[in-house]
Amino acid sequence: MASFHTHVTVGFLASGILASGALIIGLANPVEAVICWGLGTLGSLLADIDADNSIPTRVAVGLLAITIAFAIIFFLDHKGLALIYLLGIWFVSFILLRFLIFAIVTKITVHRGLFHSVPAAIFWGLGTIAIATYVLNQPPQRAWLVGSFGTLGYLVHLLLDEVYSVDWDNQRIKRSFGSAFKLWYSANWGGIIALYIVCVGMYFINPSPKPFLNALHASVKIWIDF
Repeated sequence: MASFHTHVTVGFLASGILASGALIIGLANPVEAVICWGLGTLGSLLADIDADNSIPTRVAVGLLAITIAFAIIFFLDHKGLALIYLLGIWFVSFILLRFLIFAIVTKITVHRGLFHSVPAAIFWGLGTIAIATYVLNQPPQRAWLVGSFGTLGYLVHLLLDEVYSVDWDNQRIKRSFGSAFKLWYSANWGGIIALYIVCVGMYFINPSPKPFLNALHASVKIWIDF
């Protein structure tokens, strides 16, 4: 599989190119483009969250914990809480997410298992949309924009590992081929089915993607006609 440096570099560049494209065609404003760039890069690391002590795991979990902790206090800020309480909640949220939740995840998962799959990439995107919608009160178009970048970054990681499963010099396919970019996981078929069910449920509780798709279609059409 690809190294941490390769994943960071490719994820950073791919997300940057896509975010720049969204900015150029008018689908995203500069702030949204930067956020999409960051979420795509983070998504390109999250597939290795089940690798207990890897560098991608520590970096990705740390960034994810920081992001969610800030989302929590952003939501609670509307409740009129004092700054000292918000800072305390952020700290507790970060500690729980970074250490307790991460410990549980690594305990019940195996590397290149459920998290290293296409439905996991979709789950990450839908989860981002849900947080943007219900925690950060963002409109559907923006929520689906940032969520799509989360999924795209995640897929970049999976595809990159799949490319590295081929020995191009000796023209042979390694035993790891097919274990990265997968739709099904026979070693835990119950888990993969549950993941698909959760994704379907999250799709229906999230706002409709129609505003985002209409904006994407209009932006692409204007750019092509131009």
